[in-house]
Amino acid sequence: MTQLAVILAVATVFARDLVARPIMYSMLGPAGAAWATLGGTAMVALLLWAGVGWSARRMERTGSLAMVTLTDQMIATSRWGILVWHVLAVLVFGWLDAVRAVVGNTFGADELIAIGPVLAVFVVGWWAAFPVDRMLREAVILRNLDHGLAVRAGPTRRQFVVMNIRHDLLIVLLPLAVLIVWSEAVERLFGGLILRAGAPTLRVDSIYDRVAAWLHNTGTAEPIHTAVRVLGSLAVFALLPLALRLVWDAEPLDVGSLRDRLLALCKRHGVRIRELLVWRTHGSVANGAVIGLFGRLRYVLLSEVLLERLSEREVEAVMAHEVGHVRRRHMIWLIVALLACTGGASAGLELVGRGMVTAGGVPEELIERWVGGVTAVVASLVGLPLGLLAFGWISRRFEWQADAFAAQHLSGLVTARKSPGNAEGLLITSEAAGAMKGALRTVAIVNHMDPWRFSFRHGSIARRMKNLEALVGIPAESLRIDASVRRIKIVCGIVATLLLVWAFWP
Repeated sequence: MTQLAVILAVATVFARDLVARPIMYSMLGPAGAAWATLGGTAMVALLLWAGVGWSARRMERTGSLAMVTLTDQMIATSRWGILVWHVLAVLVFGWLDAVRAVVGNTFGADELIAIGPVLAVFVVGWWAAFPVDRMLREAVILRNLDHGLAVRAGPTRRQFVVMNIRHDLLIVLLPLAVLIVWSEAVERLFGGLILRAGAPTLRVDSIYDRVAAWLHNTGTAEPIHTAVRVLGSLAVFALLPLALRLVWDAEPLDVGSLRDRLLALCKRHGVRIRELLVWRTHGSVANGAVIGLFGRLRYVLLSEVLLERLSEREVEAVMAHEVGHVRRRHMIWLIVALLACTGGASAGLELVGRGMVTAGGVPEELIERWVGGVTAVVASLVGLPLGLLAFGWISRRFEWQADAFAAQHLSGLVTARKSPGNAEGLLITSEAAGAMKGALRTVAIVNHMDPWRFSFRHGSIARRMKNLEALVGIPAESLRIDASVRRIKIVCGIVATLLLVWAFWP
């Protein structure tokens, strides 16, 4: 939810440039727009603080676990509420225009400041929710002591907030910030070149004018402009693991039998990684993650509490799940799916809107100057959420396939290209499915999660466990989820290709 909210907040800021002027900005002015935006933000933050504080005090008095669910619901409601207010602030009050009146339109600074109120409400929610998290952690410590399990001191309030910022916000905010800066830099460079190329006379005594003349003569300004933006975006995603390696608190896994076993797993499936990392979370998160598109820039992270609480077989299952994401190329296809879903939905709605306006007899000049902008905004605001819903549906199927890959691995499947085939007659065993189920069950317990709690990108743990149960006895190379994901990739590939052709078409 956090990453999705940040993406929507940034998308709203970019949608502002598609409209002529916010409706109320001329009446409010920069100061009025700022007061309206920040006043509404303060109201959401105060209501969240009061509500979560009341929930924490009631939980302390009564010990009711219902307060945990209520806290989660209040935080989720506040995030949707501030997003709605953010849309009104940017597109109606003129909040982004007010920011630009002070700092100018300077290489992403205005966009990042404009989403500041949204991020502030997230931070307030984490700060307010810390007492609830601490009480849950103390209960887990008592249970671990009763069972003779290892215990560790939890994070302080400041550490708790900083950890959430680093793990939940920066993972999406960092690449978005770099992409915004890159996009604006390319836009200004090529915008100047394109304007220069259209000038009636050009000097040839400067490299800048020579490039402009070449663009003018060849008519390649727009295609090259688009290509540079796309290649820059891909470079950001490729180099992101190096940045996250520094942002997240992680260190290499110690040399030993477990490390050897996990590296052998990677070799067995032909997956290269740069390093196996222990993810330090102050004992608060049981999870694993894989970051990076390429072997030399790819890391696998396993949290310290995950390594402490799971058996070696279950750790291997979690590692196989992460390797499954790589082997099935989920990271690349998630990018393709995001482009196909959001771009396809927005482009489709815009074409429908323009077609309806054109059919009504509106002059072409008016369509381009005004109606085109309105249809683009409506298509973005409606198409983006629809596309993200489709993206979430696809992401959950990818997660299920990674679970199935773990069961395939534990049943004996080898997928490295140079390895001899061994899948004939190989069935998914109950032990293999049970190891992955056990890992998921422990993750739910340590993370204080209701197994039926729905996650936008992962679904519920209970559903994933039921999926694993259904795999037992099925041939390892004839899983239904593998066939479903293949169809999803084909559709996403076709839609993404059409969008790229449309973008590059003269």
